[in-house]
Amino acid sequence: MVKYIFTSILVLTTGLMAQAKVDRVHSESYLGEKRLDSYSDRYQPLIYQDIYQGKMSFEDEIFFQNFFSPYLFQKESEYSSFLRSELNGGLVCSNELLSDHFDEIRYSYRLITLSYLLEGAWHMKLVSDHLKLKNTCGFNLSAWAKSCRPKSPDMKSFVGRLEKFSPKYEETLPVTYKKEDWIKEFKKNDFKLYSHYRMNVECKGKCSDEEIASRFQKTCEADQRLMTLLCSEEDEIYGLSTNRDAYFLIGQSNIINTYNKQGEAMGCLRRFSELMAHKEVRYEVLNQLFPSLQTFLRQKYQERFLQGRVFFYGAGKEFEEKGLTDVYVKDQPFKVEKLPTVAAEVDAPKVVKAPEVKTEVKVEVKPEPVQPKPVVKEIRKPVKSAFLLAAEIRSGQNLEQVEVDMLKLKYDYVFSLNMINTLSERLKTFMTRDALSEMMAYDKLGSKEGPVPLMFIKYMIDMQEHHGLWNIISVLGDKFYVSNEIDSEFSPAPEMVQLVNNQATGNQWQLYIIRP
Repeated sequence: MVKYIFTSILVLTTGLMAQAKVDRVHSESYLGEKRLDSYSDRYQPLIYQDIYQGKMSFEDEIFFQNFFSPYLFQKESEYSSFLRSELNGGLVCSNELLSDHFDEIRYSYRLITLSYLLEGAWHMKLVSDHLKLKNTCGFNLSAWAKSCRPKSPDMKSFVGRLEKFSPKYEETLPVTYKKEDWIKEFKKNDFKLYSHYRMNVECKGKCSDEEIASRFQKTCEADQRLMTLLCSEEDEIYGLSTNRDAYFLIGQSNIINTYNKQGEAMGCLRRFSELMAHKEVRYEVLNQLFPSLQTFLRQKYQERFLQGRVFFYGAGKEFEEKGLTDVYVKDQPFKVEKLPTVAAEVDAPKVVKAPEVKTEVKVEVKPEPVQPKPVVKEIRKPVKSAFLLAAEIRSGQNLEQVEVDMLKLKYDYVFSLNMINTLSERLKTFMTRDALSEMMAYDKLGSKEGPVPLMFIKYMIDMQEHHGLWNIISVLGDKFYVSNEIDSEFSPAPEMVQLVNNQATGNQWQLYIIRP
């Protein structure tokens, strides 16, 4: 009897512990305040939130979208919800895993944001001092670190290391670069520095030459206040759902090794970002922070400091867990040994008989040449995108159609700042009905011989270019061929797709791979 009671208690305790882990996801993402758009419908502003995907919608919308469903197939909504929401969320990252990694993932997003904000603060100070602006943009790392009030052990360690090691920012601008040059580039939208992008967010094209100095100081102070909120963990930044560069940067770093025990890190990062999107505050400084500074860091340091030059000070937990506690660079002072002092009074020298020296014939032995060990380089295996995975499933199982995981595709490829600028110019013409009709007639656009680039479709979906997407459907139809440049390493063939945006897809753009 005692044995059965003990077993029952153990099962109940284990169940409660597992439930506590699940409740972390529920309490953080589902409960509490939510940031919504204005309600302007006809009945009542009741909200439905998908607890697995994080998406929110008003009950009015759901009622009219599914008006006839109860009369046709009563269980349809339950099955659909399970397949689209619960099953998909569990496959990407289960509630248990996300609960385990919740704090580590949020810390990762905070760390990458802080690292880039520090890069931006240093740059703004450099430009302010170089251009000799009246209201200088002052920034001192030590003084800022003292303003932090971190709460978690990871953030405390990060701020402590910044204070201890005091990383330096040693960038310079050409001596010949003047204030007039900076203003000229700013006015012509010929942005070459991060300060151009940052001030454009602040000014929105309305700053006069006289206002720039005062606005410079204002933006610096605002950015530093946000940095203090972040390092004090009092911010409202979660998964940076509108800044997918952050996801890419974290995925390329070593910090995910601390929560990637089963290969779940990238999926958990994506699901965390979607679940917590409704709690985020859209800080303006983040609009151009990651694309512009990532381009600068890549050009100057390649992959070495892609996450920013202070990121490593907060991402060393993996090494500490393995016992490597002293992995950070320290300034080691040289040790100078004291030379023996010379005595003031010297005794009379004593005659010492020299020892007999025996001469030995040394035979020179030539050392055998040491064969250098071959350097084994780890070759990173390319990761297949959601589009290619869906295409392989469809062809491998000979199915009529397969739905592309649009959430994964959203994060599979992140457009750089240069690519965004280039595509935004090219697609102005490409998205017009006249241009599409001409390319369809002369270049066979949409056929197997002239497929539509997947990169263009993804860009328009990511940037919410709905007008261009509807133009494609109106000219080419909703079914056409697409070429996959994202997975160029695998040399994929063109695929027939269907592009849909209707009530069944939740009024979101959805790609299907279909049988040709």
